[in-house]
Amino acid sequence: MMNKLENFVLPNGVEVVVCPMKGIRMAVMYVGIRGGSSNERVGEVGTLHFLEHVMLEGTEKFPTTSEMDAFSEEYAIRYDGSTSNLHTWFTYSFPDIELGEAIDFAFEIVARPRISRDSIERNRAVILTEQKNYWDDPENDFYREYRGFVLGEKHVYNRRGFGERDVVEAMTRKKLVSTYSKYYNPKNLKVSLVGSVDRGTTDKLLAETFGNWERGGNEICYVKPKNDYAAKLYRYEEGGRKQVSMYIGFPIPGYMELTNEERFELLFFNDLFGDIGSSVLFRRFRDELAMVYTIGSRRVYWPYTGMIEVRVKVDSDNLVKFLDEFVSVVKRLRKNGFAKRDFERVRAFIERMQLIRYSNPYGMCEDYMFRMLDKQELLTIDRMIEYTRDTRYDKVEEWIGKVLDFSKMSVGIMGDRKVVYDPRIEEILKKVGIRYTTN
Repeated sequence: MMNKLENFVLPNGVEVVVCPMKGIRMAVMYVGIRGGSSNERVGEVGTLHFLEHVMLEGTEKFPTTSEMDAFSEEYAIRYDGSTSNLHTWFTYSFPDIELGEAIDFAFEIVARPRISRDSIERNRAVILTEQKNYWDDPENDFYREYRGFVLGEKHVYNRRGFGERDVVEAMTRKKLVSTYSKYYNPKNLKVSLVGSVDRGTTDKLLAETFGNWERGGNEICYVKPKNDYAAKLYRYEEGGRKQVSMYIGFPIPGYMELTNEERFELLFFNDLFGDIGSSVLFRRFRDELAMVYTIGSRRVYWPYTGMIEVRVKVDSDNLVKFLDEFVSVVKRLRKNGFAKRDFERVRAFIERMQLIRYSNPYGMCEDYMFRMLDKQELLTIDRMIEYTRDTRYDKVEEWIGKVLDFSKMSVGIMGDRKVVYDPRIEEILKKVGIRYTTN
């Protein structure tokens, strides 16, 4: 299904990945820059996101949204944009017979945006509504407050991609043009293209568009913040709730600080700990105790810090019982480790999930773009499987002691006041011999 992956740099500095796929009649393209809310200065957080909105609403060739929509619909080009804490990117999918039109359209958006005043005013209202939609949900506000308490209120990794309200309200065209000039240049741009494409034709089209983009500038570097890892307990009052929302976090290194082998070991660790149905946490709290509807862990990664983060909702009456048992589960895991048979089953699961992801042009295209932005090895499906098969049980076991450290465990609890301030919570946490910082 998949031909050889090609990675090259155009003469002006734009880095490209092209990966042909057989058996389909479409292609996917991601165009991204290194630059998100973590890169922005205080008082400017949200400018890159605002710029992303405006860039999608008019170019030199397609001055209005109606003209952009008419062109994209005529050639069946689906497109969108996103801004995160670290990156800004634009996505395109299209039939293979419209490769040239799609590449030209993508280049127009990145290299020739109008940044019109009409679009600025329209998107000011849209983005303010976007922010309200998000923060009106108490779960989102709780997570921000908890994350800020753990990382630090002003930690750059705690910023949302869409930024701050006051920045949006005060946005000007001058600020957007200045931000565009800083971040959008060939050395800071990556292009990933996966699907039914011919290398010869693709290379020619890319050279004629992105390769002819003459613009000065440099590649943006990631911010490397100071991290304070300590045991912390955060309480968030939300009256009248029948259940408690809870996060439990354990710090891990950032992905820029890990080798490929270590990232795969942490993938195994997370699946075994709480990310799949046969994990330690799901088996205990769902299958055996029937205490929760769902529970899961995930790897939260930034370049220079990360977290294994458990999220669970539990009935208010069961909060103390749950937390006491969670501490016991972690203690047993630190003592006994993972079962070898579970490790081998997870190995098979990961290998087969990679086959699914790398049969999907969207997943592949996204993965290659982010790997270029992060200066990581571009892994083919064969290399992914190779790393999966080479991951060692004893190395994954070592992460139990490294990760599940009570002295660095953070707990965030949202619920009714009498529940979140139950004195038994701190008593349970003190059993592990740690004095917690609390809000």
